[in-house]
Amino acid sequence: MAKMSNVVARVTWMVAVGLLYVSSAGCGSSSGNSGGVGSTTPGRGGSDPPPPSVTMAGGSASSAGGQGKAGGAAHLVSGGGITIGPDFQAPAAAMAQAPADAMAIATAGLTADVMASGAVSISGSVSSGGSDAVRQIVAGGDIFVNGTLRAADLGGARQGLTLKTSSGTIYVSGSIDTSGADGSGQAGGPLTLSAQRVVVGGKLLTAGGNANGAQNVTGGHGGDLTIQASGDVVLTGTAALTGGGAATTSASQATGGDAGTFTIDTTGVVAFAGTYDLRGGSATAKNGSATGGAPGALKIGETNRPSGIGMTVPLVLKGGDGQAAGGDGGAAKLEAHGGDLRISGTVDVSGGDSATKPGAGGTIDGNPGPEVASAGIDVAGQVMSNGGSITKGGMGDGAAGGTIKLVAKASEGLMTVEAGGQVQADGGGAAGAGTAGGGGKMYLFTIHGNTSIHGKLLARGGANPGGTGGGGGFVYVFTGDGHDRMSGILIIETDGVIDASGGDGAVGGSARNDGHAGSVAEFPVVQNDEYAVEQIAVLINSDGVHGSDHGWLDNRGQIIVRGGKANGSGGDVVFHGRREDGNETPTPGNIDSAADGSGTAGDFAGE
Repeated sequence: MAKMSNVVARVTWMVAVGLLYVSSAGCGSSSGNSGGVGSTTPGRGGSDPPPPSVTMAGGSASSAGGQGKAGGAAHLVSGGGITIGPDFQAPAAAMAQAPADAMAIATAGLTADVMASGAVSISGSVSSGGSDAVRQIVAGGDIFVNGTLRAADLGGARQGLTLKTSSGTIYVSGSIDTSGADGSGQAGGPLTLSAQRVVVGGKLLTAGGNANGAQNVTGGHGGDLTIQASGDVVLTGTAALTGGGAATTSASQATGGDAGTFTIDTTGVVAFAGTYDLRGGSATAKNGSATGGAPGALKIGETNRPSGIGMTVPLVLKGGDGQAAGGDGGAAKLEAHGGDLRISGTVDVSGGDSATKPGAGGTIDGNPGPEVASAGIDVAGQVMSNGGSITKGGMGDGAAGGTIKLVAKASEGLMTVEAGGQVQADGGGAAGAGTAGGGGKMYLFTIHGNTSIHGKLLARGGANPGGTGGGGGFVYVFTGDGHDRMSGILIIETDGVIDASGGDGAVGGSARNDGHAGSVAEFPVVQNDEYAVEQIAVLINSDGVHGSDHGWLDNRGQIIVRGGKANGSGGDVVFHGRREDGNETPTPGNIDSAADGSGTAGDFAGE
């Protein structure tokens, strides 16, 4: 057979309708959690606004008994493809100006709902009024928000706002603000935008208000944000749905507010290019206990699938940091039903750090297809589900890495990890006499599609110089998920690295193995059994039926499953599939399964 470079056409990732984009800019620590973007109060929620990102990090808690919250959930469903990376080209959506005959709305006109036959314009500073839970503005044409539209104060919460046009576009170059007032932790009101198209270059604010006091305090709940459209939704501005921060100086409880939910329902393209902040509120109690608020959720395409989704910012669902406990990482589910899944930016569901108990890594599920048979997966950026670590000065165990599943559901979809791409589920670091976190699990599957690994697949145990290193994780690459003797070709390229080693420590962590020199766990009889997963460090499989399959495999790069220093044992590696020349016994290539010190070296088996 020809070499991979000749038989595998490089995946062409269209920069067009049907892509989800997240840039590679990092978001940093998830320790702060509720900065209201554009708020009149700097550091709303107890922290500064994050860098540009779509972030659903759990709330942080800085007191001695502080409990960080788990990361949020992002469920993105596209009728086209999903791209996570800087390739995305957002649809053209210039910020239009209101026509001269547009109905101008002032504060005096918003004590009741507004129904206009044509276009509507909001300029200057305008406030809604009345006691209705939601104030509505319904127009027969376009709606232009060039000024500041502020929701009424209803006491425990702000009034909700709904802007709706059935035949036009909503343009927001100013701000729409239903956020709660600071002081007592007022809840934010819900905000709904419904139109043919929605273009936001300004600010959408539904954050909960901060709470401060001597006794038990709770930050306000962020309001929900809903966008309904039949065409494109272009979000180049900012939004804050954050929970309010809470701070107390007494020996009492401070609880950060929960963030709101962001729902987008459209059949057009969804494009993000700004800061969209759904973090839970942070909490600080000088002498008492503190608990961060829960982050919000991002839901796109659960009712009507958009033709494409794009973000020019990182997607971050990290657990919140906490002195007593860090939050676990969140869950990202990326469903590209009509096209490719490309990740050339950053998706991060890592656990939060802590002085005593960090959070475990979360879950990432990426699935292109099955509607378009050629839809594949390309990773050129950072996909991370690392376990949280013990912070400086703390003592305790590190947290385990999470689970990453990049599984093509399209029958002929290819899998490529580019030279700069990295899929990582490392365990977190420990301190003192603690044990570092174990490496997580990752699954890269195709049905018939060829797979090319140029970059790095990392599931390493964490380190602890004064204690015990974490055990290595599990990496499974499979090109025969159709189980029909039509498996794809699987090559670890010369620049490809798979590392599931144990972590270093005074006692080294071991890579996964069956505990016996000269043997590996039975395969393929128990390949999907959790017992076997615990005994195999790396499984490379291009044979979905066992024998006489179309696919073949070749390790031209490096597989590392070393035992950690000191005295850690190496891991077991299993290849299942034939060579390119048809020989049914695959060769190992460059595998480093060495032990350290008195540990036992790992084994290789190929069939």
